[in-house]
Amino acid sequence: MKKKQFRESPERFRHTGRIGQSPKLGRKRAVNVTVDEEVLASAKQLSLNLSQILEDELRRRVTEEKARCWEEQNRDALEAHNRFIEKYGIFGEEFRNW
Repeated sequence: MKKKQFRESPERFRHTGRIGQSPKLGRKRAVNVTVDEEVLASAKQLSLNLSQILEDELRRRVTEEKARCWEEQNRDALEAHNRFIEKYGIFGEEFRNW
């Protein structure tokens, strides 16, 4: 019996290193920013993609700020949950083996 062979490139399945969904790419918009001359000259000399670096860093900071706001808005509920666990323990804890 002849074995089936896969003909798809392994590149298609290569992992990007990102966990979770990729950011949705939206429409691009031109903006003006002010940057220190020396830093800008160094970045250009190194052929850094300023737009991509700004977008990546802005996305990271927006994500962090949203998480911080969520924690702040839900602090009371999280603290109440923690108090409940301290008082009553975790459901099914007697069955855990770790």
